[in-house]
Amino acid sequence: MIEEYFKALKTGCAVEKRQADSWHSMLNILALLVPIAWGLLRLRTVTRWEPTAPAAVVLTPEQLKVLRRASTPKLPRRLSARDAMLAVARLGGHLRSNGEPGWLVLGRGYTELLSLAAGYRLATERCDR
Repeated sequence: MIEEYFKALKTGCAVEKRQADSWHSMLNILALLVPIAWGLLRLRTVTRWEPTAPAAVVLTPEQLKVLRRASTPKLPRRLSARDAMLAVARLGGHLRSNGEPGWLVLGRGYTELLSLAAGYRLATERCDR
């Protein structure tokens, strides 16, 4: 499991491409990427161990809402963890004909989902001013 986590961090989050020039920079990069790598690992692990689990086990309600709107083709009404993982991978450019999604394409898709969710959150927030 720890090896898979490091693959998620190294390949899925591309931690080595960040080219930190100091220890402080590396700590800042890790502070951002460690939770993302954990989310990737959770998404992939639950999908492998319990593919029919509800998608709500691996993604937040907001992420699920955004994923439904961003996905083509339309996602099933009862979304499983596997359906969610494949939809996230499609956001990263995965093609079904290529087999199971790897860390790279899953990482790109998850990053896209996080960006879309942040945009959705900003667009729907009420202005308190």
